[in-house]
Amino acid sequence: MLNDLKAVCSRNKQSANIVNNGDSVSQHINVRPQYFQNNLQMSANSGNNTYSFQSFTRYYDDKENMHDAGNSWGTVSSRLSRQTFLTKNRVSTFVPFLGQNLDLGADVEYYQNRYDNKTASGRNKTNAFVLGFSPEYTIKYCNSGHITVQSPVSLKRVSLFMSSGKVNRNYINYSPSVYFSYDISNSVKFNIFSSYTADELNGNYLSSVPIYTDYRTLLYSLNGIDKTKSFNIMSTLSYHDLVSMLFCSLTGNLSYRKSNYYNDYSYTDSLSVVSPVWKDIHSRYFS
Repeated sequence: MLNDLKAVCSRNKQSANIVNNGDSVSQHINVRPQYFQNNLQMSANSGNNTYSFQSFTRYYDDKENMHDAGNSWGTVSSRLSRQTFLTKNRVSTFVPFLGQNLDLGADVEYYQNRYDNKTASGRNKTNAFVLGFSPEYTIKYCNSGHITVQSPVSLKRVSLFMSSGKVNRNYINYSPSVYFSYDISNSVKFNIFSSYTADELNGNYLSSVPIYTDYRTLLYSLNGIDKTKSFNIMSTLSYHDLVSMLFCSLTGNLSYRKSNYYNDYSYTDSLSVVSPVWKDIHSRYFS
């Protein structure tokens, strides 16, 4: 059994004098993040089977105060408090299947985010509960390569609590991946990896009221549950020669991403405004 307990408390103060359109702005920021986390790993034998248990728990608390004075349009103040609780637990084992080992895992996850905008009296909370099952199977062949297939399936319930009301959503996510590796020779190796993922609530700040992030930037947050889907393929051809100390590799990556919102930016002489817009966005990347 291995257990790692960690606790961190810190404080960060920043002060700056900024000149903006002829105005001398005095900005003061005070951040007090603190967290504790526990990481537990243990294993147990039962007959011919070995069971592994992993548990990760984390609580994070962050209080941030910002005060700006000297703007011609007035004083800007912002007080934000955030608390995050997360726990991930997994039990796994393996069973013989067609001459190889089939890894089986069950996952239980819960997290909660609380945002409290004390400047504008805006409180919001998001909860998510996840049940998952993740089989993994590796096929070895010719002593020179292998294929690993992962097929995790999860059921997620997401709840969003805002001053405008409560939103509940249920999702079934399937995130398969395939990894192929082949040793062409003792020095040349070829790998290819492909994966598909889908996720909700990607850690975005949620609030029913806007908040200043600095002396001139006003942020409007999402008012609903965001969802992102992505597909990725990456391949690598590498050469390693220890005798001549020659190492080189060629990597190609193709990715596709779909999200259901984007941030719109508008600017004036005195203010920058960031506002989310609900719209399907498709992006592609190749390198």
